[in-house]
Amino acid sequence: MSIRFINTTTNLPVDLEIEKIFRKTIRPTFQKSVESAQHLDHVDIFFVNEKHLDRERKKLDLDNKDNKDNKDNKDHNGMDILGVYFSLHSEFHRPVIMVSPEKVMKACVSFKKNNANALSLPRLYPSLLIAVVIHELAHWIMDDDSIKDHDVTPWNWLTSRLEKDIEYNFDYSHHLASGCDRHSTWRHLRQFIEESLANAFVLKQKLDAEELNFLEAFISTQPQGYKQGVLWSGDLKATLKTAQTWAKFKRDGDSSRWRFIFDEKFPPVSRLVYSLQQGKSIQSADFVDDFYKYLVEHVSEWQSEYKKGKTAWGEHLNRTFGVFYTLTTLGKFHGIQPEERLQYLELWAENGSLEAIDELNKTLSETAARDENYALAVELQRNRLGNLEAMKLNDYWRHKNSEDIAALITEFEKKIK
Repeated sequence: MSIRFINTTTNLPVDLEIEKIFRKTIRPTFQKSVESAQHLDHVDIFFVNEKHLDRERKKLDLDNKDNKDNKDNKDHNGMDILGVYFSLHSEFHRPVIMVSPEKVMKACVSFKKNNANALSLPRLYPSLLIAVVIHELAHWIMDDDSIKDHDVTPWNWLTSRLEKDIEYNFDYSHHLASGCDRHSTWRHLRQFIEESLANAFVLKQKLDAEELNFLEAFISTQPQGYKQGVLWSGDLKATLKTAQTWAKFKRDGDSSRWRFIFDEKFPPVSRLVYSLQQGKSIQSADFVDDFYKYLVEHVSEWQSEYKKGKTAWGEHLNRTFGVFYTLTTLGKFHGIQPEERLQYLELWAENGSLEAIDELNKTLSETAARDENYALAVELQRNRLGNLEAMKLNDYWRHKNSEDIAALITEFEKKIK
């Protein structure tokens, strides 16, 4: 994979000199992360004029519900947008970055007017242009919801679908829609973290002292979230690790099942954002592990509340992607020990989840078989069989589970002495 600069509608073409400065500025570790982040042959940076970028921003805002209140192609604090990362561009059907050299030049001129001792424009302009590109590339590596998750291209998927059902309505545009109706608190936290980390990556490239001073001063003029980029104090390696956990965590944050957490007083992301807002330096963060720790710390409290009002809490504690499901199924990847996971599974089953009851019987049966208590293992598998009819499974899974359980019962019965 390579990073390609492509001039399209810009009136200030990006030439080989700026490309050379970019290659000297970007650190190999960061470039490698960009190139390995998504399954594409090229990372394309399209340089466009002001009107072109504004037009693209408007199209993006129409698709993205998060930006429905955005006016005049500026963010909610009035900052003019110099570049944009498209997770899935509606025309290219893949991730794309667009940057406007004209907007960058105007930003440089404005900065120089307000800062008499600033560098000369011949140094300011390439420095800021490259910074904008690196900022957008940072969004590229933090995107965990782009085309890399779509292993089958739309036409391939469509022909396969039509092969099975020739009458199928093949208006599949909804598959390419971006944006999502996010909880307002989470939406603010998401933008804050994303933009601060993107600016942090800019400041961790190969910059001389004067360039670094200029970019830090420029970032300090930006709105909340953006300006906190200077507070990520860890080295590039630490920031990359932080960004990787952020990319994994964002999808959980977007899920409606976790909205209740962002209504609470101080969930982990809120605490981190508050620290940055207070001007506190942060070296690194593991958003995924912090989230699981938060679940563990609060699950007893939530369980007590659930018992008081099951209707309100069933979604979070009992259904397929509830708290107990998350802790028992994925907790092993986040330091939650087997004994703890079993306790959560027992509570989940106690709450009446048929899925949890099945999983508990299965787990206890496996334990009994390892202890060579095959009579108990058979009894627990028979419990699973009795529970199966009540579970809401389609014919395929009901039949498959019945066969698997019957095979285990036969296997264990042969070992009973």
